[in-house]
Amino acid sequence: MFQGWDIRLANWIDSVRDEPFRWGPHDCITFANNAAIKMRGFGFADEFIEGYSTKKGAMVKYRRFLEKSGYSDLTDGLDDRLTRLSTNYAPRGSIVALPQEGVLPFAFGVQIGKYCAFVGDNGLVLSYPEPNFLYWGLK
Repeated sequence: MFQGWDIRLANWIDSVRDEPFRWGPHDCITFANNAAIKMRGFGFADEFIEGYSTKKGAMVKYRRFLEKSGYSDLTDGLDDRLTRLSTNYAPRGSIVALPQEGVLPFAFGVQIGKYCAFVGDNGLVLSYPEPNFLYWGLK
């Protein structure tokens, strides 16, 4: 990770805190990927996050990504690209996955201290970590 990653991450989080969810430019996977870019200079899903702007487009992109990559699901891909953490309290900068039903089986966010930040309809939503969250550290 870059020196000063924590300051870059905090400044970026502050700059997008009021930005609402939008498929493509500011959805959960794009948000988490952009956080990784701020911390280490490249994302973990760069090839996945372009080329869609609707829920249907995201579903098609996700299915094509799985077919092309050979991953069985998104967590399989993250386990390959990041380091899975076995903890209920991940360190700041960790990528967080909240199980959900939707286009992706998880909502993705980032650990920003004692809270996890996720993209919501009206801007970022902060949540305390929950036992069913999954965490990854950046390699």
